[in-house]
Amino acid sequence: MSKKTLVEAGLFSKLLSVFYDKKSKGEEDDLAKILKKKTNNPAYDKAYTAWNNDSEKLLLATKKMLQQSGLDTSEIDALLKKYH
Repeated sequence: MSKKTLVEAGLFSKLLSVFYDKKSKGEEDDLAKILKKKTNNPAYDKAYTAWNNDSEKLLLATKKMLQQSGLDTSEIDALLKKYH
């Protein structure tokens, strides 16, 4: 893996952390408005909406898989409550 790839992955990870942090504090809309104003790019809106929907679908699918396996879903439930 190249150094450039590692840097990009690190930046992406930090960006996601910012989104999740703002979302957990109920400040998601403020961040989205700021980014939309700064980027003024319709592709951003589309990408953000897709990411938000996909993250919720992933959590719900994980919860369903855990339930079908008879495993505890409390961690997934907490994430769903915190972020969605």
